[in-house]
Amino acid sequence: MTVIVGYSKDKYNYLGADTLVTMGDLIVPTSSPKILLCNKTVLGAAGNNRGGQLAMDAISDWEEDNVFDMDDTMPDYRISAYSQAMRERFEKNSYDPVPEDNTVEVLVGYDGRWYHLFQDGGWYEIRYKFFAIGSGSLVALGALDVYDEMQLSNVVEWPEKYPEQAIQLAIGASAKYITSVGPMYLLVNNEEKESIEWKSWKRINSEQ
Repeated sequence: MTVIVGYSKDKYNYLGADTLVTMGDLIVPTSSPKILLCNKTVLGAAGNNRGGQLAMDAISDWEEDNVFDMDDTMPDYRISAYSQAMRERFEKNSYDPVPEDNTVEVLVGYDGRWYHLFQDGGWYEIRYKFFAIGSGSLVALGALDVYDEMQLSNVVEWPEKYPEQAIQLAIGASAKYITSVGPMYLLVNNEEKESIEWKSWKRINSEQ
């Protein structure tokens, strides 16, 4: 299980995640990323670990094979192509996404938009600038909503790196209250196209 947290800034997407994998009562820290930056798209998978890796590999391979400009592609076509690529990859690898233990969901972001994809090919666009999936999603969404309202109400000033801070706080809240969320933590974005890694949920730039 996991938490994947997305926050958009203008037409850019920031995506963060933990790296913990759970197998029953066993908790396994892993170096396998749950989030990726592929050209102008950021994506992250939650649910079954093998199914999530297959889904991300399928979307990543589709991006490599279709290297035309993102702006020339209708959003609906692109997301539908992602879903089709996922289903084909599952079938090719004899992966059955139907059983409850094999379910997969993917959060995709580009051009400041967010899309929620499911293993059966279903998907929808999210009309908020932030979203979260995975076992820690409800805690993360609550933290994101409070953070956003505080900024909009001028309770606190907008920090220079507010997308990173919002994601950091949301993942931190999930790690405090959800046992299947834990370090290390990763963040990618399609604005500066860089990745950040941290061990503690408290501060990205602090000594850890």
